[in-house]
Amino acid sequence: MTGYPIMEPPFLSFPIEEMKKKQVEQHFNWYMTQIEGRIKQLNEFINLENKELVLDKTPESLIDLWEWYENHIEYENKTEEEINKSCEGQPEWFQEILRQDTKKMTLLTMALAEDIDIYFSETMIHNTICLYQTDDNHWYGKLYEETTFKKLLQNIKNHGYSLPTRREWEYLSGKGCRTIFPWGNNIDFSMNLKHMEWMDNDGEYTLEKENFFGLIIGNDQYCREIVYDEGEFSYKGGDGGRNICGGLGVIWGYLPVSPYFQDSEMVIGNNINGGYDFFRRVIRINDNMK
Repeated sequence: MTGYPIMEPPFLSFPIEEMKKKQVEQHFNWYMTQIEGRIKQLNEFINLENKELVLDKTPESLIDLWEWYENHIEYENKTEEEINKSCEGQPEWFQEILRQDTKKMTLLTMALAEDIDIYFSETMIHNTICLYQTDDNHWYGKLYEETTFKKLLQNIKNHGYSLPTRREWEYLSGKGCRTIFPWGNNIDFSMNLKHMEWMDNDGEYTLEKENFFGLIIGNDQYCREIVYDEGEFSYKGGDGGRNICGGLGVIWGYLPVSPYFQDSEMVIGNNINGGYDFFRRVIRINDNMK
């Protein structure tokens, strides 16, 4: 069993204790964007031989997953160099013990374990609490209830509101501008932009100021907003951080906040992603509340 991509950040990474605050934030944001993709990759790999095992984030799935993984744990011999390195700085009595440990898990076994660890954590969160960060940079937890797009829309309508359409969202964000961004066709490098360490002076973020309608909108590519058009859900205002965490730079990284950006490759499932999906309620005055 080979060909299983390991999880590697697309930027230079350091031990956590050596990272600066902005580097830790960058690594965390990148990691959060990888979660669903890693779980999907793990499930597809398992389904090559067991199509009945579904990683649906239920506690029961953890039992089936462990039974599958137990049969796929593989070991290989350590090199003499690896054994010597593990003994460096250790007392002689402990070195004798370390030299008897000549086996290690294969790279595939470790890669699978890492993704299983991600899935285990997500299953615990989805069945217990949801973590979120407020504007004052404090983290809080609340009970997590998995919600479908249809259930969200019905709940919004029950309270007299609706979701904006794509075109409505574009107007709220860009006011009918004929440029890529509301301010022009390129990035203004005098801006203070979130998630860009070399452009972040720790002051107020430029895109988090109210626009011409008094709205804060299209300000963070990690936060995609749900829109609804004639029975079809889609996203505007972000891509969950895929571009910027993929190392595409500031221009491509911030393209998803453009009023007119539309990710044609984005797959919309049935359930809302509690970490990246947001919604904006609207009231229409004269169309009988679509």
